[in-house]
Formats: sequence, structure tokens, C-alpha cells
Amino acid sequence: MNHLWFPATQDTLSKGANPGHWQGHSAQALGELASQLSYDGITTQINSLPTPWSRAVQIEQAIINPHYPTRDQLLDELFGCMAAVGLSDIYHLKLQAELLHFEELCDDSTEPAVRRFATSLRANRPKESQSVLGEPPKDASRWDKLTVFTIDDARTHQSQPIGFASPSSILCPAAQLLWPIAGVPWSDEGRFNDPTPHLSLSQHKQPLANWLEYLKKVILNPQQKVNPSSVDNLCKVLEGFINRLKVQGRPRPEKGERIHKANEIMGGILTHSAAPVKSEDNRCRVVLKDKKAENKPVILVDPSMPRQLQKAES
Repeated sequence: MNHLWFPATQDTLSKGANPGHWQGHSAQALGELASQLSYDGITTQINSLPTPWSRAVQIEQAIINPHYPTRDQLLDELFGCMAAVGLSDIYHLKLQAELLHFEELCDDSTEPAVRRFATSLRANRPKESQSVLGEPPKDASRWDKLTVFTIDDARTHQSQPIGFASPSSILCPAAQLLWPIAGVPWSDEGRFNDPTPHLSLSQHKQPLANWLEYLKKVILNPQQKVNPSSVDNLCKVLEGFINRLKVQGRPRPEKGERIHKANEIMGGILTHSAAPVKSEDNRCRVVLKDKKAENKPVILVDPSMPRQLQKAES
């Protein structure tokens, strides 16, 4: 009976000429073997990576590795988080950001538990080459600070973290949401999911596509790229998100499809957010007939309508 020492691989690896004799290989060979392992059938989350940055590493691997075991699920979570941030104005979400500086959190005056965790994050921060952004300021790292995003619950007025800004993936969604976000049905299962089935064509999909196109064309194409291959992989993922929306994204949208500044909510990483169509371009009008006055159109504006338009247009 044969007993396999390693799991199955995606491709057949060559064996030695003489059975029973060890062959010498470089350390790189072990990495090549690891990249060839097959994980077919694994659908659960993986939470055992030995680093405090494990969530960021998982999302990064899902972007750059097409064979990552939970890639589809992680990309759905990333897309869902991006949709919540990009459409926060339309959905009237109270999105807030808190900037954390690890150097300050590592100070002796900080609470011991916070100081220990911040020290661990700072000591094990990813390499600068893992960033998809431009060159950082001199003697600094893109990983020296962390921007955490929260959304206030409309009913309880309590806030929950939904993710953080990651230099390797722009956004890194939270692995688990404390409660569903009111008005955001793709957050109902305890985590973000694919938002596409819940978005209407003109009200949501077009502004979101414009916003994603802006990220792809502007933010991810700096003059000096730290890691061109990672940038290209992330651009392909964003292009895939846009294709799911089945609309043409425009980084410079036409009249009526503006991209607003989002109060620099992303701390300089995401400086624009999708915005609803201008009211003056709305073609839905009611005409009041008055025998004594000239007929004038009346435009109806309902602030609650974006939340009610959850189903895709047929």
C-alpha cells in the first residue's frame, strides 16, 4: 500500500532518476511545491496564518493567487466592503474612519494590552514591496499607520468596524460583522457578500462602476509603482467587479454621474466616493396643470428612495 507524504498537486512533479535517493534542492523548491498543492473542496475560512496581519495577507493572496483555496469567497467579501464604502452616500450610511499611528500606540503611556498588540503589528508589518501604492515618504512605511472604518447602526447608534485600509488591497474587509448593516442586504449573513443582486442599474451600479474605474485608472496607476505585478492583479480584480455590474465604468463620468470627494474618508488612499445622479437630470417629472399659469414641471426628490431600491432593474 502506498502512503502519500504530501497532498495532491495541481501538476505532476518530476521524480528523481534513482528511487530511494535524496536530491538536493534550494529553499526555493519548497515554495514551488507549496504553490502547487491542490486544495479542492475547501470552502471554510482559514484563520490560522501565523501573523497579526493574517486578514490582510489572506485578501492579498486571494488577489494575486488564482488557486487560493477560499479566493471566491474572499473576493466577494472585498467587493461587498467596497460597495458599502463606495455607495455610503447613496445608502445614507454613517461611515467614519479612525487613523491609528503604531508609533504612538507603542508608547509607554498607552494601555498595556493595546501597546503589546500595536508593538506586534509594527514588528511584523508586511514588506513595503507588498504595497500597491506609490513610493511612501522617506523613512516611512505605508504600514506604519492603520485606517479603521466603522459604520454606525441606524437603530442602536452603535458603531462596528467593517474593515481597514490596506496598502496591499486598498480595502481589507472585516472577517465577521457584529450585526447586519441596516439597508445593506449583502451584509445579512454576518459578513460581506457579493452586492450585485441587490443593486439597481442606474441608481447603484453605474456610480459604483465609476468609482471602481477611478480606483483602477488613477489611484492604482501612480508614476512610481512599488509592485507592478500586484497592481496589475488588483486592477484585474477591480475589472472583474465592474464586469459583474454589467455597466461601463467611467473615471470621468458624464454629466449627472459625478464622483464626489468623500471627506477624505480613506485618509488619502480613497479620496473619492460614488454619488447619486443629479436631480436635474432625472427624467421622472409631474406636470401640474393650472389654467391661470403656465405649466411647469415639478421634480420629486425622495431621500429615502435609495434604500428602497434594492432589487436590480429588469
